[in-house]
Amino acid sequence: MDSQKLKEMGAAEVVWLATHLSGKKRRHIEEALELVPGQIDRWSSRKDHHTPSLEVLPELIEATTTGRDAGENVIIQWLLARVNDQNLKYDPKAMAIEEMERQLLHLGADFGSVAQCVIEAGADRKVSRAEAMRIKNAVANIMGRCQDVLTGVEPYI
Repeated sequence: MDSQKLKEMGAAEVVWLATHLSGKKRRHIEEALELVPGQIDRWSSRKDHHTPSLEVLPELIEATTTGRDAGENVIIQWLLARVNDQNLKYDPKAMAIEEMERQLLHLGADFGSVAQCVIEAGADRKVSRAEAMRIKNAVANIMGRCQDVLTGVEPYI
C-alpha cells in the first residue's frame, strides 16, 4: 500500500483494513486474542475513539498477518509510515572498541541461550507457544545486540 495513503489513515481505518486483509472473521481474531465480543468493531469505529493498547498490538499484528512475514502487515506498514513522516533523526554515537569487543563476546553467550531454548523446545519434538516466544525473544536479543554494534561502528576519535 502507498505510504502516503497509509499516513493519512487513522487507527480505526488501519484496524479495519488489517482485519479485512487477514481474511479472518473478527470473532475468530477476538477469540484468539481473548477479547470481548465486539472489541474489534469498537477499534474499527471512527466514532468510538478506542484503539488497541500497546500490550495487545503485537498479538493483533500476529493475528492479522497472513503468511510468515509480519513486515507485510498493514499495521506495521502504517506505524512505519507515520514514524517516517515525523522526520525522526537518529544520530548514533560511535562505540569505543572496548565496548564493541564486550558486545561481541556477549553475542556468543546469546547464541548459546538460543541453542538451549531450541534444545529444550525440541525435547518433545513440538514447539509450544511459550517456547516459541522464548526462542523469538532470545533471537531478538541477538538482533538488538547486533544492531547496537552496527550503529556503533563509526570512526571513534
